[in-house]
Amino acid sequence: MKIGQALKEERQKLGLTQEQMIKGIINKGHYSKIERGLENISIDTLFRIILNANCNNKLNTFS
Repeated sequence: MKIGQALKEERQKLGLTQEQMIKGIINKGHYSKIERGLENISIDTLFRIILNANCNNKLNTFS
């Protein structure tokens, strides 16, 4: 499985939109291409997205 595919599956499991997944990190067009395997992602950006998704998931638990 490629990173983009794994990000998409995790985002969908968490019930997040692309905008919620990447808020304040990268633009949606670039992220969409990453999910589709058309562009690469840096390790720094990957970690920032993962941390952001984890924070969003924890916030949704309390709402």
